[in-house]
Amino acid sequence: MKNELKGSIAKSKVIIVAHEFVNEGGVAYETSLFFLKNKAKEILYIAHPLFSIKETYNKDSRYQYYKETKLIKTHKTKHFHLPEPLLYVKDFLYTLIWSRKGCDIFIGLDPLNALAGLVLRELNIVQKVIYYSIDYFPTRFKNKFMNRIYHMVDKICVRFADETWNVGLMMAKAREKNNGMDRKKFNRQYIVPIGIWFDKSKVKAINKIDKRKMIYAGQLIDYKGIDLAIKTLPAIRNVLPDVHLEIIGMGAGEQGLKRIVKDMGLDSCVTFFGWISNREAFYAKLSNGAVGLATFNTEILDDKIKNADPSKIKDYLLCGMPVITTKALATYKEIEKEKCGIVIDYGTKEFADAVIKLLGDETVLEEYRKNASKYVERFDWNFILSENLKRLL
Repeated sequence: MKNELKGSIAKSKVIIVAHEFVNEGGVAYETSLFFLKNKAKEILYIAHPLFSIKETYNKDSRYQYYKETKLIKTHKTKHFHLPEPLLYVKDFLYTLIWSRKGCDIFIGLDPLNALAGLVLRELNIVQKVIYYSIDYFPTRFKNKFMNRIYHMVDKICVRFADETWNVGLMMAKAREKNNGMDRKKFNRQYIVPIGIWFDKSKVKAINKIDKRKMIYAGQLIDYKGIDLAIKTLPAIRNVLPDVHLEIIGMGAGEQGLKRIVKDMGLDSCVTFFGWISNREAFYAKLSNGAVGLATFNTEILDDKIKNADPSKIKDYLLCGMPVITTKALATYKEIEKEKCGIVIDYGTKEFADAVIKLLGDETVLEEYRKNASKYVERFDWNFILSENLKRLL
């Protein structure tokens, strides 16, 4: 990072607001770490619960305030048992109140939080607003009225934020297609993918890992496609008898997946760990695996994955694990080109063939592991955020 940009960051007051899935990890958390590492003058990190996920619904809204890298104050509210629309209003108001001292840079993740930044900018409390868009769903809410509000607010934020940072390659195009947002008019959209801290790489020598271990990390919901791996295990074990699967995560589909495992008699080769919130422990777990799974179910998916940038992919690659994924991923051609993973059509034979190719030949596995580490280095948070912030600072 150039000294000029470093100096600008050191003088800056920053507010970051998100609806969070876990306390550690995620775009907002990692962005706050970037500003801490680069000694921003003040950082206010506001986190609201993610209402769409049962496991996080009852969490509290909270904030952490840092001054010259020191944690000065923390605060949290009690959870309110209100209808979901009123909970969003509550979050919006808390953001306005907690942000009233102002900042140079306001980073809002998701439309509601970015909208709060725009209101604060109109009141001359905030100088510049970044709308950091981590996904774009044509059908974000089943309720049609809520869905219209979501798209309206998203459109306002993209139009009036100083910049919109899209994590996915296809998001600007999707907005144009689904919401009539001509990219010539909505022209301050930039691709800012989800990053990793490359210096946190935990890649082990191939003789130090479990060469028969597959790992899935993430939400346990139907379109993630983890059931494909479970159902294909017997066929894979006919060729590789000691192959096994570890599942790290939580979600609405967890009990259903556990029933499949039990019904198929696979308890001895499938282990559920729940979510590992400590990042060091999480990466330590991943670094012992051979292959990371992101088998998104293209038979039931709309554009949820294409209009996002699943962080699990880079977590796997950072730990030296090549990935097995599907064409639901917007960047699947890059994965193929760089030979850091195998892209399959969603199906049991295709999945079995990919697993056997990687785990059945140590030479192939080692080649893909080296490619994984080489490819993921370009996504270091230091590089990604510095390159984009220099337009504003």
